[in-house]
Amino acid sequence: MTDLGSSCVRAMAAHLAEAIHRKTVSFEDPSKLDAAAFEGLHAFLRTAYPRIHDTLHLDEVGRFSLLYTWRGSDPTLGPVLLLAHQDVVPAEDEGGWRYPPFAGTIADGAVWGRGAIDVKGSLVAICEAVEALIGEGFRPRRTILLAFGHDEEVGGEQGAAKISDLLQSRGVHPLLICDEGGAITHDIVPGAAKPVALVGIAEKGYLSLELKVQQPGGHASMPPARTAIGILCAAIDRLERRPFPARVAGVPRLMLRHLAPHMPPAARLAVHSMPVFERLVRRQLLKQPSSAAMLRTTTAATIFRAGVKDNLLPQEATAVINLRILPGETTQSTIDRVRKVVADDRVQLSTAGRLRTEPSPVADIRSPGFELMRQTIAQIAPDAAIAPCLVLGGTDSRHYTRLTPNIFRFGAMRITQDDLATIHGNNERLTFENCELLMRFYTALLNNADGLAR
Repeated sequence: MTDLGSSCVRAMAAHLAEAIHRKTVSFEDPSKLDAAAFEGLHAFLRTAYPRIHDTLHLDEVGRFSLLYTWRGSDPTLGPVLLLAHQDVVPAEDEGGWRYPPFAGTIADGAVWGRGAIDVKGSLVAICEAVEALIGEGFRPRRTILLAFGHDEEVGGEQGAAKISDLLQSRGVHPLLICDEGGAITHDIVPGAAKPVALVGIAEKGYLSLELKVQQPGGHASMPPARTAIGILCAAIDRLERRPFPARVAGVPRLMLRHLAPHMPPAARLAVHSMPVFERLVRRQLLKQPSSAAMLRTTTAATIFRAGVKDNLLPQEATAVINLRILPGETTQSTIDRVRKVVADDRVQLSTAGRLRTEPSPVADIRSPGFELMRQTIAQIAPDAAIAPCLVLGGTDSRHYTRLTPNIFRFGAMRITQDDLATIHGNNERLTFENCELLMRFYTALLNNADGLAR
């Protein structure tokens, strides 16, 4: 295991601890944002990475987001754009953490705290790599862009979206964009006999819908056959019992084809003979929520409100359902299907929340950008199989698709099921090994990108 004996790992661990200590929590209500925390993080970055701030041009965007430009010597080459975000989600159960979530404790072979994996670890590793390259005299032929949004966890509208607007106004069309999403997974991909580096080449769309039922109300001693709550619950039950169709197509099928050589013979045969065995493969993948979500648009009831007193019939009952939309479908087709399944005029349907995004375009795995990612991952993790995947959650990269479809969502961390549980949960931490991997990945990626002719 990597320890703190390496000076570069020691420096990154210390810098990550400092970054975690800045409590840069984002909120749906921007008035709750702690401006001093973000300003403190920016001041820390200036102190920790003086070469970056002396060499790269910095644009402050949307008040707290940062765009760094390291101009290359050949303006005809498409730039590389590396993304990370400064903000984190709250740590609501602070008593459930082994170490305080915003202390940035270095212990037990890791840096502990909210954002260590998601994604201050990547942000710090990018800065470590660029700072070191400048110190080594590296001068890029290809322009390098670093974009650090400040509100990814609440949709990125004031951060990534505005950075994307700025880059579009400058006519920037990157060779590739690298954001969070995939990782080097251990014992997560069913049937894989070795670690799997999953590179996200697309992400699902996002939509929340409010279902509302209004009824006359009255005294609970004389209820109607169906109350507002009963009508609403029946609608949600129909949605859960009639999920969106599942299919092994698109990105999931590409992933399986890349993984087939590393699977047992029976699984390999099933993947290569998909028209014959598709029902069997689909049935296996539907057994686990994580793999089932790759195959369909998902529906999750997340909020329910109704009633004010135990002996009064509620006049109104509302619920919010969150949908993650599969590439090939749209927000409108999703709404149409929800309305068809609910099939009850008493249930009013409307969009909820500010965020509504279509599924992303699918990046081209035959492009120079994907080959660059594959080559770089093979350098830093030669033991891993490499496969494209579909990212189930949302990332800042959704705002950059107008610049290029070739967005690759990958963080060079070795991740287990236990690690996944800490993201937005308790005891989030980044191991020293992953600190080193992240730095090596970004350093190799920038070096390899500079060697491409296009």
